[in-house]
Amino acid sequence: MSARARAVLSGVLVALAGVLGLLLPTGTAFAAADPAVYTASKTTVAPEESFVLTATFTNPESTPVIFLWQGIHPAVNGGEWTLESCLGCTPSGVNNAVVADSTPVLPGESRSIQATYKAKAGSTGYSTFDGYVYYESGGVGKDKLTPAAVTVTIANP
Repeated sequence: MSARARAVLSGVLVALAGVLGLLLPTGTAFAAADPAVYTASKTTVAPEESFVLTATFTNPESTPVIFLWQGIHPAVNGGEWTLESCLGCTPSGVNNAVVADSTPVLPGESRSIQATYKAKAGSTGYSTFDGYVYYESGGVGKDKLTPAAVTVTIANP
């Protein structure tokens, strides 16, 4: 191959690499999504009013999750709440909603729990709820604590 042909080919390869670099996502785009997402049905409630806190775990791994433990609990001003009910979870301790499950969660599948909390009479102020998830997949255990996953304010009407 002549020197001129090598120079042209090198230029084409450099240009192609530059175009591909612009088209392909950066490394952060491949970062795993947070496996647990927390949502509240309301961000402000009156005393004696309830809201539903939902914790959804989505398997971010390429292998099934063979064990999953999820938990939600009131943290800041936690004593101002009463756990009224759990859907897909069990009450534990003081106002904690938890689930431990060994039903496989396939890659990309989700599991949710819903805890209904009621603000105590006479309560006011800012409250946070922490979320925690532990799961095992591919022989490895992973966990994630999400402090202040949800914030709810108790306000007098």
